[in-house]
Amino acid sequence: MNKKLIALLLVLVMVMTVGLTACGNKDAVKPAEEPKETETTETAEAEETPAEGEEIAGVTDAGDTLVWNIGQEPKTWDPVQNTMQSGSVVAVQLFEGLTYPAVDGMQPGVAESWEIADDNVTWTFHLREDAKWSDGKPVTAHDFVYSWIRMGDPAEASGNLAKFTDFIKGSQEFFDGKIEASEVGVRAIDDKTLEVELKNPTPFFADVVSTFSWFPTREDIVAKGDGWEKKAETAVSNGPFKLGEYVVGSHITFVKNEEYWGADDVNIEEFRGVFIVDPNTAMQAAQAGDIDVNDQIPTEEIQRLMAEEPYLHVQPWAGVWYIVFNNDKEPFNDINVRKAFALAIDRKAIVENVTKAGEIAATGFINAVARDTEGNPYRKLEADGYPAEQYGIDPRAAKVEEAQGLLADAGYPNGEGFPAIELLYNTSDANKKVMEAIQQMLKENLNIDTTLANMESNVYFDYLAEGNFNVGRAGWIGTSFNVNSSYQMMTSLHGSNHAQWRWQQYAPATWDTVLNPDQKEFDDLYNASMSATGAERDRLVMEAEAAIMEEMPATPIYYYAKAYYINEDHVENLGVSPEFDFIFKEATSTK
Repeated sequence: MNKKLIALLLVLVMVMTVGLTACGNKDAVKPAEEPKETETTETAEAEETPAEGEEIAGVTDAGDTLVWNIGQEPKTWDPVQNTMQSGSVVAVQLFEGLTYPAVDGMQPGVAESWEIADDNVTWTFHLREDAKWSDGKPVTAHDFVYSWIRMGDPAEASGNLAKFTDFIKGSQEFFDGKIEASEVGVRAIDDKTLEVELKNPTPFFADVVSTFSWFPTREDIVAKGDGWEKKAETAVSNGPFKLGEYVVGSHITFVKNEEYWGADDVNIEEFRGVFIVDPNTAMQAAQAGDIDVNDQIPTEEIQRLMAEEPYLHVQPWAGVWYIVFNNDKEPFNDINVRKAFALAIDRKAIVENVTKAGEIAATGFINAVARDTEGNPYRKLEADGYPAEQYGIDPRAAKVEEAQGLLADAGYPNGEGFPAIELLYNTSDANKKVMEAIQQMLKENLNIDTTLANMESNVYFDYLAEGNFNVGRAGWIGTSFNVNSSYQMMTSLHGSNHAQWRWQQYAPATWDTVLNPDQKEFDDLYNASMSATGAERDRLVMEAEAAIMEEMPATPIYYYAKAYYINEDHVENLGVSPEFDFIFKEATSTK
Protein backbone atom coordinates (compact mmCIF):
# COMPACT_ATOMS: atom_id res chain seq x y z
CA MET A 1 0.00 0.00 0.00
CA ASN A 2 1.52 3.32 -1.03
CA LYS A 3 2.48 5.68 1.76
CA LYS A 4 1.01 8.80 0.23
CA LEU A 5 -1.27 11.61 1.22
CA ILE A 6 -4.76 11.28 -0.14
CA ALA A 7 -6.35 14.63 -0.84
CA LEU A 8 -10.05 15.26 -0.69
CA LEU A 9 -10.22 15.75 -4.44
CA LEU A 10 -8.91 12.22 -4.95
CA VAL A 11 -11.94 10.83 -3.17
CA LEU A 12 -14.21 12.51 -5.69
CA VAL A 13 -12.09 11.30 -8.57
CA MET A 14 -12.24 7.75 -7.22
CA VAL A 15 -15.96 7.95 -6.80
CA MET A 16 -16.38 9.10 -10.40
CA THR A 17 -14.05 6.51 -11.87
CA VAL A 18 -14.35 3.30 -9.87
CA GLY A 19 -15.94 0.74 -12.16
CA LEU A 20 -18.53 -1.45 -10.53
CA THR A 21 -20.74 -3.98 -12.18
CA ALA A 22 -24.45 -3.51 -11.70
CA CYS A 23 -25.09 -7.12 -12.12
CA GLY A 24 -25.38 -7.36 -5.44
CA ASN A 25 -23.30 -7.22 3.00
CA LYS A 26 -20.78 -5.42 2.52
CA ASP A 27 -24.26 -7.03 2.26
CA ALA A 28 -26.55 -5.42 4.44
CA VAL A 29 -24.52 -4.84 7.44
CA LYS A 30 -26.80 -2.74 9.51
CA PRO A 31 -28.63 -4.32 12.42
CA ALA A 32 -32.13 -5.75 12.30
CA GLU A 33 -32.33 -8.74 14.58
CA GLU A 34 -35.43 -10.00 16.34
CA PRO A 35 -36.47 -7.13 18.61
CA LYS A 36 -35.96 -7.33 22.35
CA GLU A 37 -37.52 -5.22 25.05
CA THR A 38 -35.77 -1.90 25.59
CA GLU A 39 -36.71 -0.03 28.72
CA THR A 40 -35.14 3.39 28.31
CA THR A 41 -33.24 5.49 25.83
CA GLU A 42 -29.56 5.66 26.61
CA THR A 43 -28.60 9.33 26.66
CA ALA A 44 -24.94 9.11 27.60
CA GLU A 45 -22.52 10.43 25.00
CA ALA A 46 -19.57 8.49 23.65
CA GLU A 47 -16.89 7.87 26.22
CA GLU A 48 -14.62 10.77 26.96
CA THR A 49 -11.04 10.69 25.76
CA PRO A 50 -8.89 9.14 28.51
CA ALA A 51 -6.31 11.32 30.18
CA GLU A 52 -2.69 10.81 29.20
CA GLY A 53 -1.39 7.57 30.70
CA GLU A 54 -4.85 6.24 31.47
CA GLU A 55 -5.36 2.60 30.54
CA ILE A 56 -7.56 1.69 27.59
CA ALA A 57 -9.31 -1.68 27.80
CA GLY A 58 -7.71 -4.23 25.52
CA VAL A 59 -4.96 -1.86 24.35
CA THR A 60 -2.68 -1.13 27.27
CA ASP A 61 -1.75 -4.78 27.91
CA ALA A 62 -1.44 -5.84 24.26
CA GLY A 63 2.35 -5.80 24.23
CA ASP A 64 3.75 -6.70 20.81
CA THR A 65 0.43 -8.08 19.59
CA LEU A 66 -1.01 -6.36 16.52
CA VAL A 67 -4.05 -4.30 17.58
CA TRP A 68 -7.07 -3.56 15.38
CA ASN A 69 -9.81 -1.25 16.58
CA ILE A 70 -13.14 -2.80 15.62
CA GLY A 71 -15.08 0.13 17.08
CA GLN A 72 -18.50 -0.84 18.38
CA GLU A 73 -18.46 -4.13 20.28
CA PRO A 74 -20.34 -6.71 18.18
CA LYS A 75 -23.60 -8.10 19.46
CA THR A 76 -22.87 -11.35 17.64
CA TRP A 77 -20.70 -12.66 14.83
CA ASP A 78 -22.79 -15.75 14.13
CA PRO A 79 -22.99 -15.32 10.33
CA VAL A 80 -26.70 -16.13 10.18
CA GLN A 81 -27.80 -13.88 13.05
CA ASN A 82 -25.40 -10.97 12.63
CA THR A 83 -26.59 -7.92 10.72
CA MET A 84 -24.12 -5.35 12.07
CA GLN A 85 -20.99 -3.98 10.44
CA SER A 86 -19.03 -4.64 13.64
CA GLY A 87 -20.08 -8.30 13.58
CA SER A 88 -19.44 -8.83 9.89
CA VAL A 89 -15.84 -7.60 10.03
CA VAL A 90 -15.19 -10.12 12.82
CA ALA A 91 -16.95 -12.95 10.97
CA VAL A 92 -14.76 -12.38 7.89
CA GLN A 93 -11.66 -13.16 9.94
CA LEU A 94 -13.09 -16.31 11.55
CA PHE A 95 -15.18 -17.83 8.76
CA GLU A 96 -14.94 -18.28 5.03
CA GLY A 97 -17.60 -18.83 2.41
CA LEU A 98 -17.46 -20.59 -0.92
CA THR A 99 -15.53 -17.53 -2.08
CA TYR A 100 -13.86 -14.74 -0.11
CA PRO A 101 -13.68 -10.94 -0.55
CA ALA A 102 -10.06 -10.31 -1.50
CA VAL A 103 -8.54 -6.88 -2.08
CA ASP A 104 -8.91 -7.18 -5.85
CA GLY A 105 -12.36 -8.72 -5.68
CA MET A 106 -13.79 -12.15 -5.04
CA GLN A 107 -11.42 -15.15 -4.95
CA PRO A 108 -12.04 -18.91 -4.49
CA GLY A 109 -12.51 -19.82 -0.84
CA VAL A 110 -13.88 -23.12 0.45
CA ALA A 111 -14.93 -23.83 -3.14
CA GLU A 112 -11.91 -24.41 -5.35
CA SER A 113 -14.03 -24.35 -8.52
CA TRP A 114 -17.60 -24.06 -9.77
CA GLU A 115 -19.59 -24.18 -12.96
CA ILE A 116 -22.87 -22.75 -14.20
CA ALA A 117 -25.30 -24.92 -16.16
CA ASP A 118 -26.76 -23.92 -19.51
CA ASP A 119 -29.94 -22.76 -17.75
CA ASN A 120 -27.83 -19.99 -16.07
CA VAL A 121 -29.52 -20.63 -12.72
CA THR A 122 -27.93 -23.91 -11.57
CA TRP A 123 -24.52 -23.52 -9.97
CA THR A 124 -22.35 -26.42 -8.82
CA PHE A 125 -19.59 -25.68 -6.31
CA HIS A 126 -16.75 -28.11 -5.68
CA LEU A 127 -15.36 -27.84 -2.15
CA ARG A 128 -11.69 -28.26 -1.33
CA GLU A 129 -10.77 -31.67 0.04
CA ASP A 130 -8.58 -29.98 2.66
CA ALA A 131 -11.22 -27.48 3.85
CA LYS A 132 -11.57 -28.06 7.61
CA TRP A 133 -13.13 -26.56 10.69
CA SER A 134 -10.84 -25.29 13.42
CA ASP A 135 -11.42 -28.54 15.38
CA GLY A 136 -10.12 -30.57 12.45
CA LYS A 137 -13.44 -31.88 11.13
CA PRO A 138 -14.01 -31.49 7.37
CA VAL A 139 -16.13 -28.65 6.01
CA THR A 140 -18.86 -30.26 3.92
CA ALA A 141 -21.55 -29.19 1.52
CA HIS A 142 -24.04 -30.22 4.22
CA ASP A 143 -22.69 -27.41 6.43
CA PHE A 144 -23.55 -24.85 3.78
CA VAL A 145 -27.02 -26.32 3.29
CA TYR A 146 -27.63 -26.22 7.03
CA SER A 147 -26.45 -22.64 7.42
CA TRP A 148 -28.32 -21.26 4.42
CA ILE A 149 -31.54 -22.97 5.49
CA ARG A 150 -31.01 -21.39 8.92
CA MET A 151 -31.04 -18.00 7.19
CA GLY A 152 -34.46 -18.74 5.70
CA ASP A 153 -36.00 -20.56 8.65
CA PRO A 154 -38.85 -18.54 10.25
CA ALA A 155 -37.90 -19.99 13.64
CA GLU A 156 -34.43 -18.47 13.30
CA ALA A 157 -35.83 -14.97 12.60
CA SER A 158 -32.62 -13.98 10.82
CA GLY A 159 -32.31 -10.36 9.80
CA ASN A 160 -30.58 -11.68 6.69
CA LEU A 161 -33.71 -13.39 5.36
CA ALA A 162 -34.08 -11.03 2.41
CA LYS A 163 -30.63 -11.98 1.12
CA PHE A 164 -31.69 -15.61 0.99
CA THR A 165 -35.08 -14.94 -0.59
CA ASP A 166 -33.57 -12.62 -3.18
CA PHE A 167 -31.57 -15.40 -4.77
CA ILE A 168 -32.41 -18.99 -3.86
CA LYS A 169 -35.19 -20.88 -5.63
CA GLY A 170 -37.96 -21.92 -3.25
CA SER A 171 -36.58 -19.80 -0.40
CA GLN A 172 -39.65 -17.59 -0.07
CA GLU A 173 -41.97 -20.57 -0.27
CA PHE A 174 -39.98 -22.28 2.48
CA PHE A 175 -40.18 -19.22 4.69
CA ASP A 176 -43.93 -19.02 4.03
CA GLY A 177 -44.34 -22.65 5.09
CA LYS A 178 -45.46 -23.84 1.66
CA ILE A 179 -42.60 -26.28 1.05
CA GLU A 180 -40.09 -28.26 3.09
CA ALA A 181 -36.42 -27.37 3.51
CA SER A 182 -35.48 -30.30 1.27
CA GLU A 183 -37.31 -28.62 -1.61
CA VAL A 184 -35.31 -25.37 -1.44
CA GLY A 185 -32.76 -24.88 -4.22
CA VAL A 186 -29.67 -25.76 -2.22
CA ARG A 187 -28.58 -29.38 -1.79
CA ALA A 188 -25.48 -31.42 -1.01
CA ILE A 189 -24.83 -33.84 -3.89
CA ASP A 190 -22.12 -35.35 -1.72
CA ASP A 191 -19.82 -34.12 1.04
CA LYS A 192 -17.80 -31.95 -1.34
CA THR A 193 -20.35 -30.93 -3.98
CA LEU A 194 -22.95 -28.22 -3.44
CA GLU A 195 -25.68 -27.59 -6.00
CA VAL A 196 -27.57 -24.30 -5.93
CA GLU A 197 -30.65 -23.34 -7.95
CA LEU A 198 -31.27 -19.62 -8.22
CA LYS A 199 -34.56 -17.83 -8.78
CA ASN A 200 -33.07 -15.88 -11.69
CA PRO A 201 -29.83 -15.74 -13.67
CA THR A 202 -27.33 -13.99 -11.39
CA PRO A 203 -23.88 -13.63 -13.00
CA PHE A 204 -22.44 -12.19 -9.77
CA PHE A 205 -23.60 -14.98 -7.46
CA ALA A 206 -20.01 -16.03 -6.75
CA ASP A 207 -19.54 -12.53 -5.30
CA VAL A 208 -22.74 -12.81 -3.29
CA VAL A 209 -21.54 -15.92 -1.44
CA SER A 210 -18.30 -14.20 -0.41
CA THR A 211 -20.26 -12.07 2.06
CA PHE A 212 -20.69 -12.97 5.71
CA SER A 213 -24.30 -14.14 5.83
CA TRP A 214 -23.47 -16.99 3.41
CA PHE A 215 -20.66 -18.41 5.53
CA PRO A 216 -21.13 -21.97 6.81
CA THR A 217 -22.01 -22.83 10.39
CA ARG A 218 -22.06 -26.32 11.86
CA GLU A 219 -25.23 -27.83 13.26
CA ASP A 220 -23.70 -29.60 16.24
CA ILE A 221 -21.96 -26.38 17.31
CA VAL A 222 -24.94 -24.04 16.87
CA ALA A 223 -26.98 -26.55 18.91
CA LYS A 224 -24.84 -25.68 21.92
CA GLY A 225 -26.92 -22.54 22.31
CA ASP A 226 -26.89 -18.76 21.91
CA GLY A 227 -23.45 -17.25 22.21
CA TRP A 228 -21.67 -20.33 20.88
CA GLU A 229 -19.48 -18.12 18.69
CA LYS A 230 -18.15 -16.16 21.70
CA LYS A 231 -16.76 -19.04 23.79
CA ALA A 232 -13.38 -20.50 22.93
CA GLU A 233 -14.61 -24.03 23.67
CA THR A 234 -17.53 -23.80 21.21
CA ALA A 235 -16.36 -21.16 18.73
CA VAL A 236 -15.60 -23.56 15.89
CA SER A 237 -14.93 -21.70 12.65
CA ASN A 238 -13.44 -22.40 9.23
CA GLY A 239 -11.60 -19.20 8.34
CA PRO A 240 -7.93 -18.18 8.47
CA PHE A 241 -8.23 -17.39 12.18
CA LYS A 242 -10.05 -18.87 15.16
CA LEU A 243 -11.22 -17.34 18.41
CA GLY A 244 -8.54 -17.24 21.09
CA GLU A 245 -10.58 -15.39 23.69
CA TYR A 246 -13.37 -12.86 23.98
CA VAL A 247 -13.30 -10.48 26.93
CA VAL A 248 -16.54 -8.51 27.15
CA GLY A 249 -15.92 -4.79 26.98
CA SER A 250 -12.25 -5.27 26.15
CA HIS A 251 -11.15 -7.37 23.18
CA ILE A 252 -11.25 -10.38 20.91
CA THR A 253 -8.08 -12.36 20.30
CA PHE A 254 -7.73 -13.91 16.84
CA VAL A 255 -5.35 -16.86 16.57
CA LYS A 256 -4.10 -18.46 13.38
CA ASN A 257 -6.23 -21.47 12.44
CA GLU A 258 -3.74 -24.21 11.66
CA GLU A 259 -6.56 -26.32 10.18
CA TYR A 260 -7.38 -23.67 7.55
CA TRP A 261 -6.77 -24.93 4.03
CA GLY A 262 -4.56 -21.93 3.26
CA ALA A 263 -2.76 -21.82 6.62
CA ASP A 264 0.68 -21.95 5.00
CA ASP A 265 0.06 -18.53 3.51
CA VAL A 266 -1.28 -16.94 6.72
CA ASN A 267 1.63 -15.06 8.30
CA ILE A 268 0.05 -13.51 11.40
CA GLU A 269 0.04 -15.88 14.37
CA GLU A 270 -2.19 -13.71 16.55
CA PHE A 271 -3.80 -10.28 16.62
CA ARG A 272 -6.28 -8.48 18.83
CA GLY A 273 -9.49 -6.61 18.09
CA VAL A 274 -10.51 -3.93 20.60
CA PHE A 275 -13.70 -1.90 21.05
CA ILE A 276 -13.04 1.83 21.09
CA VAL A 277 -16.01 3.81 19.84
CA ASP A 278 -14.70 7.29 20.63
CA PRO A 279 -12.74 8.37 17.54
CA ASN A 280 -10.47 10.79 19.41
CA THR A 281 -9.39 8.07 21.82
CA ALA A 282 -8.85 5.63 18.96
CA MET A 283 -6.85 8.01 16.80
CA GLN A 284 -4.68 9.21 19.67
CA ALA A 285 -3.88 5.60 20.52
CA ALA A 286 -3.10 4.91 16.86
CA GLN A 287 -0.74 7.85 16.53
CA ALA A 288 0.92 6.82 19.79
CA GLY A 289 1.63 3.42 18.21
CA ASP A 290 -0.74 1.47 20.48
CA ILE A 291 -3.38 0.73 17.82
CA ASP A 292 -2.17 -0.43 14.43
CA VAL A 293 -5.38 -0.52 12.39
CA ASN A 294 -8.24 1.90 12.97
CA ASP A 295 -11.22 3.24 11.07
CA GLN A 296 -12.73 5.29 13.90
CA ILE A 297 -11.45 8.69 12.77
CA PRO A 298 -12.60 12.00 14.33
CA THR A 299 -14.46 13.86 11.60
CA GLU A 300 -13.15 17.27 12.59
CA GLU A 301 -9.58 15.99 12.20
CA ILE A 302 -9.86 14.24 8.83
CA GLN A 303 -8.83 17.17 6.64
CA ARG A 304 -5.79 17.88 8.82
CA LEU A 305 -4.88 14.21 8.98
CA MET A 306 -5.12 13.86 5.21
CA ALA A 307 -2.54 16.61 4.91
CA GLU A 308 -0.22 15.41 7.67
CA GLU A 309 -0.68 11.69 8.29
CA PRO A 310 0.93 9.37 5.71
CA TYR A 311 -0.90 6.31 7.05
CA LEU A 312 -4.38 7.77 6.68
CA HIS A 313 -6.29 6.61 3.62
CA VAL A 314 -9.70 7.47 2.21
CA GLN A 315 -11.81 5.50 -0.23
CA PRO A 316 -15.41 5.68 -1.41
CA TRP A 317 -17.89 3.26 0.06
CA ALA A 318 -21.06 1.76 -1.42
CA GLY A 319 -23.35 3.09 1.26
CA VAL A 320 -25.72 5.82 2.32
CA TRP A 321 -26.37 7.69 5.59
CA TYR A 322 -30.06 8.46 5.89
CA ILE A 323 -32.89 9.65 8.10
CA VAL A 324 -35.71 7.16 8.66
CA PHE A 325 -39.26 8.11 9.58
CA ASN A 326 -41.72 5.90 11.44
CA ASN A 327 -44.37 5.72 8.72
CA ASP A 328 -46.95 4.15 11.04
CA LYS A 329 -47.01 6.89 13.67
CA GLU A 330 -48.25 10.46 13.60
CA PRO A 331 -47.14 12.86 12.33
CA PHE A 332 -44.91 10.86 9.96
CA ASN A 333 -47.77 8.80 8.59
CA ASP A 334 -48.41 11.96 6.54
CA ILE A 335 -46.31 12.05 3.37
CA ASN A 336 -46.29 15.86 3.44
CA VAL A 337 -44.50 15.83 6.80
CA ARG A 338 -41.93 13.32 5.56
CA LYS A 339 -41.24 15.34 2.43
CA ALA A 340 -41.10 18.61 4.36
CA PHE A 341 -38.37 17.20 6.57
CA ALA A 342 -36.49 15.83 3.55
CA LEU A 343 -36.49 19.18 1.74
CA ALA A 344 -35.62 21.24 4.83
CA ILE A 345 -32.18 19.61 5.17
CA ASP A 346 -29.17 21.28 3.54
CA ARG A 347 -27.06 18.32 2.47
CA LYS A 348 -24.22 20.40 1.05
CA ALA A 349 -23.78 22.16 4.39
CA ILE A 350 -23.59 18.79 6.12
CA VAL A 351 -20.90 17.25 3.90
CA GLU A 352 -18.85 20.43 3.62
CA ASN A 353 -19.13 21.77 7.16
CA VAL A 354 -19.87 18.74 9.35
CA THR A 355 -18.60 15.42 7.98
CA LYS A 356 -15.82 16.92 5.80
CA ALA A 357 -14.32 13.61 4.68
CA GLY A 358 -15.24 13.31 1.03
CA GLU A 359 -18.88 12.32 1.51
CA ILE A 360 -21.24 13.26 -1.30
CA ALA A 361 -24.66 14.84 -0.79
CA ALA A 362 -27.32 12.27 -1.68
CA THR A 363 -30.40 12.63 -3.85
CA GLY A 364 -31.45 8.97 -3.79
CA PHE A 365 -30.52 5.64 -2.22
CA ILE A 366 -28.37 4.37 -5.10
CA ASN A 367 -24.87 5.46 -4.16
CA ALA A 368 -22.52 7.48 -6.32
CA VAL A 369 -20.18 4.59 -7.17
CA ALA A 370 -22.79 2.13 -8.47
CA ARG A 371 -22.53 1.39 -12.20
CA ASP A 372 -25.17 0.21 -14.64
CA THR A 373 -24.79 -2.73 -16.98
CA GLU A 374 -22.91 -0.54 -19.48
CA GLY A 375 -20.43 0.52 -16.81
CA ASN A 376 -21.83 4.04 -16.50
CA PRO A 377 -22.77 5.58 -13.15
CA TYR A 378 -26.41 5.37 -12.15
CA ARG A 379 -25.95 8.66 -10.36
CA LYS A 380 -23.72 10.97 -12.37
CA LEU A 381 -21.76 13.68 -10.63
CA GLU A 382 -21.59 17.13 -12.12
CA ALA A 383 -18.54 19.38 -12.42
CA ASP A 384 -18.72 20.48 -8.77
CA GLY A 385 -18.77 16.88 -7.52
CA TYR A 386 -22.48 16.87 -6.64
CA PRO A 387 -25.27 14.90 -8.34
CA ALA A 388 -28.05 16.69 -10.18
CA GLU A 389 -31.25 17.60 -8.37
CA GLN A 390 -33.57 14.60 -8.41
CA TYR A 391 -36.84 13.57 -6.78
CA GLY A 392 -37.26 17.15 -5.60
CA ILE A 393 -34.06 17.05 -3.55
CA ASP A 394 -31.43 19.69 -4.25
CA PRO A 395 -28.08 18.32 -3.02
CA ARG A 396 -26.68 21.86 -2.83
CA ALA A 397 -29.27 23.57 -0.64
CA ALA A 398 -32.43 23.15 1.40
CA LYS A 399 -35.67 23.94 -0.43
CA VAL A 400 -37.15 25.98 2.38
CA GLU A 401 -40.27 27.45 0.75
CA GLU A 402 -41.36 24.10 -0.62
CA ALA A 403 -40.74 22.43 2.71
CA GLN A 404 -42.77 25.08 4.54
CA GLY A 405 -45.62 24.66 2.05
CA LEU A 406 -45.69 20.91 2.57
CA LEU A 407 -45.73 21.34 6.33
CA ALA A 408 -48.64 23.78 6.03
CA ASP A 409 -50.49 21.28 3.83
CA ALA A 410 -50.07 18.75 6.65
CA GLY A 411 -51.78 21.17 9.04
CA TYR A 412 -48.74 22.73 10.71
CA PRO A 413 -48.25 26.22 9.20
CA ASN A 414 -44.92 27.66 10.35
CA GLY A 415 -44.59 24.60 12.58
CA GLU A 416 -47.58 25.58 14.72
CA GLY A 417 -49.07 22.66 16.62
CA PHE A 418 -46.33 20.26 15.56
CA PRO A 419 -45.92 17.62 18.29
CA ALA A 420 -42.79 17.23 20.35
CA ILE A 421 -40.51 14.72 18.62
CA GLU A 422 -37.17 13.12 19.30
CA LEU A 423 -34.34 12.78 16.81
CA LEU A 424 -32.73 9.47 17.71
CA TYR A 425 -29.26 8.25 16.74
CA ASN A 426 -26.81 5.53 17.68
CA THR A 427 -23.98 6.85 19.79
CA SER A 428 -21.01 8.25 17.91
CA ASP A 429 -19.38 11.64 17.69
CA ALA A 430 -19.97 11.79 13.93
CA ASN A 431 -23.67 10.92 14.20
CA LYS A 432 -24.12 13.46 16.97
CA LYS A 433 -22.68 16.29 14.89
CA VAL A 434 -24.85 15.49 11.88
CA MET A 435 -27.99 15.17 13.97
CA GLU A 436 -27.25 18.47 15.71
CA ALA A 437 -26.98 20.12 12.30
CA ILE A 438 -30.28 18.58 11.18
CA GLN A 439 -31.93 19.70 14.42
CA GLN A 440 -30.83 23.27 13.75
CA MET A 441 -32.05 23.13 10.12
CA LEU A 442 -35.48 21.90 11.18
CA LYS A 443 -35.73 24.78 13.63
CA GLU A 444 -34.54 27.44 11.22
CA ASN A 445 -36.39 26.20 8.15
CA LEU A 446 -39.60 24.74 9.60
CA ASN A 447 -39.78 26.32 13.07
CA ILE A 448 -39.92 22.85 14.60
CA ASP A 449 -38.37 22.17 18.00
CA THR A 450 -36.85 18.72 18.49
CA THR A 451 -34.79 16.97 21.12
CA LEU A 452 -31.82 14.69 20.52
CA ALA A 453 -31.41 11.27 22.09
CA ASN A 454 -28.88 8.51 21.53
CA MET A 455 -28.40 4.85 22.33
CA GLU A 456 -25.58 2.37 21.95
CA SER A 457 -25.70 0.47 18.67
CA ASN A 458 -26.20 -2.90 20.36
CA VAL A 459 -29.69 -1.84 21.41
CA TYR A 460 -30.37 1.06 19.05
CA PHE A 461 -31.24 -0.89 15.93
CA ASP A 462 -33.49 -3.26 17.83
CA TYR A 463 -35.24 -0.16 19.12
CA LEU A 464 -35.74 1.13 15.57
CA ALA A 465 -36.89 -2.27 14.35
CA GLU A 466 -39.61 -2.30 17.01
CA GLY A 467 -40.93 1.04 15.75
CA ASN A 468 -40.26 2.78 19.07
CA PHE A 469 -39.29 6.13 17.55
CA ASN A 470 -40.38 9.13 15.47
CA VAL A 471 -37.24 9.97 13.52
CA GLY A 472 -33.91 8.14 13.58
CA ARG A 473 -30.69 7.93 11.67
CA ALA A 474 -29.58 4.82 9.88
CA GLY A 475 -26.85 3.77 7.51
CA TRP A 476 -26.76 1.08 4.89
CA ILE A 477 -23.69 -0.43 3.28
CA GLY A 478 -24.45 -2.28 0.09
CA THR A 479 -22.04 -4.25 -2.07
CA SER A 480 -19.87 -3.22 -4.95
CA PHE A 481 -21.34 -5.87 -7.23
CA ASN A 482 -25.13 -5.55 -6.83
CA VAL A 483 -26.85 -2.18 -7.19
CA ASN A 484 -30.05 -3.65 -5.70
CA SER A 485 -28.24 -3.87 -2.38
CA SER A 486 -28.33 -0.05 -2.28
CA TYR A 487 -31.95 -0.12 -1.13
CA GLN A 488 -32.57 -3.75 -0.26
CA MET A 489 -33.43 -2.75 3.32
CA MET A 490 -36.63 -1.03 2.15
CA THR A 491 -38.23 -4.26 0.90
CA SER A 492 -41.23 -5.45 2.91
CA LEU A 493 -39.65 -8.69 4.16
CA HIS A 494 -36.40 -7.16 5.36
CA GLY A 495 -35.46 -6.92 9.00
CA SER A 496 -33.85 -3.51 8.47
CA ASN A 497 -37.01 -1.89 7.12
CA HIS A 498 -37.00 0.36 10.17
CA ALA A 499 -39.49 2.75 8.57
CA GLN A 500 -42.16 0.08 9.19
CA TRP A 501 -42.95 0.61 5.48
CA ARG A 502 -44.52 -2.70 4.44
CA TRP A 503 -47.52 -3.65 2.32
CA GLN A 504 -47.52 -7.19 3.77
CA GLN A 505 -46.92 -8.65 7.20
CA TYR A 506 -43.30 -9.55 8.01
CA ALA A 507 -43.54 -12.52 10.39
CA PRO A 508 -40.75 -11.56 12.84
CA ALA A 509 -42.18 -8.02 13.14
CA THR A 510 -45.34 -9.00 14.99
CA TRP A 511 -45.80 -5.41 16.18
CA ASP A 512 -45.99 -3.97 12.64
CA THR A 513 -49.70 -4.41 11.95
CA VAL A 514 -50.19 -1.08 10.16
CA LEU A 515 -49.61 -1.87 6.49
CA ASN A 516 -48.61 0.60 3.76
CA PRO A 517 -50.19 -0.41 0.43
CA ASP A 518 -48.06 2.05 -1.57
CA GLN A 519 -44.93 0.10 -0.67
CA LYS A 520 -45.99 -2.76 -2.94
CA GLU A 521 -45.00 -0.81 -6.05
CA PHE A 522 -41.42 -0.71 -4.82
CA ASP A 523 -41.41 -4.41 -3.88
CA ASP A 524 -42.71 -5.35 -7.33
CA LEU A 525 -40.14 -3.20 -9.13
CA TYR A 526 -37.34 -4.48 -6.91
CA ASN A 527 -38.26 -8.10 -7.60
CA ALA A 528 -38.61 -7.42 -11.32
CA SER A 529 -35.18 -5.77 -11.47
CA MET A 530 -33.63 -8.78 -9.74
CA SER A 531 -34.75 -11.02 -12.59
CA ALA A 532 -33.97 -8.60 -15.44
CA THR A 533 -30.77 -8.05 -17.40
CA GLY A 534 -29.20 -5.31 -19.49
CA ALA A 535 -31.08 -2.11 -20.22
CA GLU A 536 -34.29 -3.55 -18.78
CA ARG A 537 -32.57 -4.11 -15.45
CA ASP A 538 -31.14 -0.59 -15.47
CA ARG A 539 -34.58 0.90 -16.12
CA LEU A 540 -36.25 -1.11 -13.37
CA VAL A 541 -33.48 -0.30 -10.89
CA MET A 542 -34.12 3.42 -11.29
CA GLU A 543 -37.90 3.00 -11.24
CA ALA A 544 -37.61 1.10 -7.97
CA GLU A 545 -35.61 3.93 -6.43
CA ALA A 546 -38.18 6.43 -7.72
CA ALA A 547 -40.93 4.46 -5.98
CA ILE A 548 -39.12 4.88 -2.65
CA MET A 549 -38.47 8.56 -3.17
CA GLU A 550 -42.07 9.24 -4.17
CA GLU A 551 -43.28 7.97 -0.78
CA MET A 552 -40.19 9.15 1.17
CA PRO A 553 -40.35 6.56 4.01
CA ALA A 554 -36.78 7.66 4.66
CA THR A 555 -34.58 10.33 3.14
CA PRO A 556 -30.93 9.92 2.11
CA ILE A 557 -28.49 12.56 3.36
CA TYR A 558 -25.06 11.58 2.01
CA TYR A 559 -23.07 8.78 0.41
CA TYR A 560 -20.26 7.39 2.51
CA ALA A 561 -16.55 7.76 2.09
CA LYS A 562 -14.36 5.81 4.50
CA ALA A 563 -11.21 7.02 6.21
CA TYR A 564 -8.92 4.51 7.87
CA TYR A 565 -5.46 4.31 9.39
CA ILE A 566 -2.96 1.48 8.93
CA ASN A 567 0.41 1.75 10.65
CA GLU A 568 2.58 0.33 7.91
CA ASP A 569 5.58 0.26 10.23
CA HIS A 570 3.74 -2.46 12.18
CA VAL A 571 1.81 -4.36 9.51
CA GLU A 572 2.54 -4.98 5.84
CA ASN A 573 0.23 -5.96 2.98
CA LEU A 574 -2.96 -5.37 4.96
CA GLY A 575 -5.44 -4.81 2.19
CA VAL A 576 -9.00 -3.53 2.23
CA SER A 577 -11.67 -5.25 0.14
CA PRO A 578 -14.19 -3.32 -1.98
CA GLU A 579 -16.73 -4.09 0.76
CA PHE A 580 -14.33 -2.59 3.33
CA ASP A 581 -13.12 -5.69 5.10
CA PHE A 582 -9.56 -5.65 6.41
CA ILE A 583 -7.91 -8.77 4.94
CA PHE A 584 -5.63 -9.93 7.75
CA LYS A 585 -5.09 -13.34 6.12
CA GLU A 586 -2.88 -11.66 3.52
CA ALA A 587 -0.97 -9.42 5.94
CA THR A 588 2.29 -9.71 7.87
CA SER A 589 2.91 -8.25 11.32
CA THR A 590 6.26 -6.47 11.76
CA LYS A 591 5.49 -5.21 15.26
